[in-house]
Amino acid sequence: MRPTEKIKQRIKNTQIKTDPKVNQAVLNDLLDRLDAAQGTPVTGPEPTIWRTIMKNRTFKLSTAATILIAVMLGVQLVGTPSAYAQVVQGLRNARTLAYTLITSTNTETGETVKTDWLFKDPGLLRTTTADGYITILNYPLGKQLSLVPPTQQYLTAEFDTTAQNGSPDQFAAIESLRRLPEKADEELGAARINGIGVEGYRVFDEDVVTTIWINPESKELVQVEQEYPSSPGMNSVMNNISFDMELDDALFDLTPPEGYTPLKAFQANSQNTEQNLVDFLRLWGEASTNGIYQPISMGPQFSKLVMDLIAEGKLNPEAMGKVDPQVMYNGMLFIAQLPPSSNWRYAGENVDVGDAQTPIFWYRPVDSETYRVIYGDLHIEDVLPAELPK
Repeated sequence: MRPTEKIKQRIKNTQIKTDPKVNQAVLNDLLDRLDAAQGTPVTGPEPTIWRTIMKNRTFKLSTAATILIAVMLGVQLVGTPSAYAQVVQGLRNARTLAYTLITSTNTETGETVKTDWLFKDPGLLRTTTADGYITILNYPLGKQLSLVPPTQQYLTAEFDTTAQNGSPDQFAAIESLRRLPEKADEELGAARINGIGVEGYRVFDEDVVTTIWINPESKELVQVEQEYPSSPGMNSVMNNISFDMELDDALFDLTPPEGYTPLKAFQANSQNTEQNLVDFLRLWGEASTNGIYQPISMGPQFSKLVMDLIAEGKLNPEAMGKVDPQVMYNGMLFIAQLPPSSNWRYAGENVDVGDAQTPIFWYRPVDSETYRVIYGDLHIEDVLPAELPK
């Protein structure tokens, strides 16, 4: 048997008995050796924080005792990660993620939208609205499929992934979870959500405040809330959260279901501009049957909105039939690509088409101190934040 193995065996067979006098003698000897070591001239870097702290004899006593006991008992001086840290690590390593997203839209009515999201690496996304409208996105392929159940129709779109600066907007919520720091900025203490005991943590990151609620017993992520201080009304809540579960690739299949008929395929414009938005608003006003702008909604809900407005007699079906869908798509895409910091708002509902005094849309370009405001007659002005409509 090697000497090291003999030592290990003896430690295993040793019954540790404590004696105050012996303990004090051992610690005094350890402290004397530390003092002697500190008194020895050395060359090299300046004294570290550790050396400075160890000059305090009271601290040396408690620290030396801890080291001595840890060495004798083989205890690691590393604490168990907090529930928050465990959840953050799990999110960073997760290959799949499922959740329900509840958002407040930036339309005049402040409509709340509820959508179920499924994500799978690398870049596969499936969203389902409360009305059953489905959108499937395959980012590596640059393709998207949208299903319209009431009319048994589908819509395809392609986009240039090389023109994207980072991940597309659809992945923003997922990326924000993966970027959560290892330590929260604020601990909120205990609370209850839907009858579940939770502990809260808050993280501040640029223009977003994220609040995370975790079940401390199961270490499960219960709810995530995000607020944008400079963009009130754009709050979102994520719940029914689970990650790293098995998700069948069939859920992200871009093949339309049997019996569905195609709508025109769209090609996303990588150089989408403000003019695309203006063109969309012009068509939206021209298709109105009563000379006023109609409400708008984002994502798959827009198709349902168009059908509802036609059924209510507020949109002219013949006029809509003559509209170039690509123009409509580009305008909606411009809105979808605006970052949360733009604080965009659509307030055109019930505004007269051609009204030169009433704003119908505004947003703040990146790094701009002023907003771009589009009026009912579609002319545009640069406006200071204090002069925006309340």
